[in-house]
Amino acid sequence: AAAAADAATPRRRVVMRATGGGSVKYASAFERIGVALQPRDEMRSMVHGLNFLLTSVEGEAFCVDAGDPLSPLSPERAAALPRRYLRAQPSPFPYLFVSIGSGVSIIEVTGWGEQFRRVDGSSIGGGTFWGLCRLLLQCGSFDELIALTERGVSSNVDMLVGDIYGGDCAAHNLNKDVIAASFGKVVMRREQPAPRRALAQLAHAAESSVLSVALLAGRLPGLGFVAR
Repeated sequence: AAAAADAATPRRRVVMRATGGGSVKYASAFERIGVALQPRDEMRSMVHGLNFLLTSVEGEAFCVDAGDPLSPLSPERAAALPRRYLRAQPSPFPYLFVSIGSGVSIIEVTGWGEQFRRVDGSSIGGGTFWGLCRLLLQCGSFDELIALTERGVSSNVDMLVGDIYGGDCAAHNLNKDVIAASFGKVVMRREQPAPRRALAQLAHAAESSVLSVALLAGRLPGLGFVAR
């Protein structure tokens, strides 16, 4: 009798706000279990959330001084740069927001509300890295994959400036440990390296692609951003 009464009791309908393509694609499936999704624009939600953090939360963002952008650092040296955490400020505009998900979107934010626009992007992002790793290895989870990249050394498979010049390249202001060709050493060796040894470089290659696109976007006419 209790079970029959429970079945007859109307299920409480839950309303949930959601972003992303799944909020539209799977809306009918959620509706069948009593959850009504209210889709919200993902880009708009992220920009508004970031504006809140930059203006209201101390130390939420940080910056690093990488020096001359024309003299790139190696991944190891870049990771060791000191972080300078930013204070909340009433008007952080303008800024470029680089959203790294399955792909990459670069958004210029010039003010509050709807004062933002997508100026560029790339299909090479987190989905690319994850997909290539799945082709190379049978990883059970993304966390396992990240742990493997932390144990790798990219210089084992990357061709560095020092490998080409025997040291620094003073003519172009390039340090010897700067990557000249991703996976360049693989074609120079007779033995086939284990795929697990290449994961660190695969992560660095994806990161480098994102940073290059972001720097170029910051120099587009009309944006007024200068890479420092």
